[in-house]
Amino acid sequence: MEREETMLKRWRPRKNPDGSYDLVCKLVARDETTSQLTVPIPEEYHELLEREYFITHPPDEEDES
Repeated sequence: MEREETMLKRWRPRKNPDGSYDLVCKLVARDETTSQLTVPIPEEYHELLEREYFITHPPDEEDES
């Protein structure tokens, strides 16, 4: 995000094998360079993710389009 005109292209939560969660963000710069940023999601939101997100998005779903 340090580059000028960097935009968030897409984001999604990811469930890790150890039961923790990350927020995965795809970033794209003006020159079409893409990068990925991964941020841990605090444990207090894990139950909410299971109940509201992963009920319709399986944890192993890797839609990278």
